[in-house]
Amino acid sequence: MLSTTHDRHVDLASLIDGLGDDDLRWTPCAEAPALAGLVLHILDVEGHLAAMAVGEDDHWTAENGSHILDSATLEDLHGAIDDVDDRVRTAFASLDDARLDSPVPDGHRLVEALLEDLDHCALHHGQAQLTRNMWEAAHPDAPRTYEHWR
Repeated sequence: MLSTTHDRHVDLASLIDGLGDDDLRWTPCAEAPALAGLVLHILDVEGHLAAMAVGEDDHWTAENGSHILDSATLEDLHGAIDDVDDRVRTAFASLDDARLDSPVPDGHRLVEALLEDLDHCALHHGQAQLTRNMWEAAHPDAPRTYEHWR
């Protein structure tokens, strides 16, 4: 879990590199989220998972699509990626079998809750990759700076 989550953070940073603030707000269609919102949503979910892993109540509301329509600057997104990466690394490194097997408020075991939401994040990560590829297709003169898993 830890290495895959860290790899996702490295890739999220690569996905947004080379883009201006307007580019981070670009969407392929009216109902689709922009890259900035996708990154913020993923980080919101992962931040909650870090809190859950260490037994903190972060008062997360689990709203459908939290922050997915929000925006942020490139600098703010990079800072948020680094912050959540540090929090997840610390929280997940502290997990042991007993903690993973412990129940969480919804009645599932912690390991089940973590894997379910990490899968959710992976889905949106793929959506972010597609959005970046569609942005590049819509801007053929822009330099191609993103390469998956450099």
